Amino acid sequence: MEIIIDIDDSVPLFAQLIGQIKKA
Repeated sequence: MEIIIDIDDSVPLFAQLIGQIKKA
């Protein structure tokens, strides 16, 4: 699987997902 995502866009998204998972 090759997913091309700009780091500037991917970092905040992953940060939000991780934050939600940790809060859950």
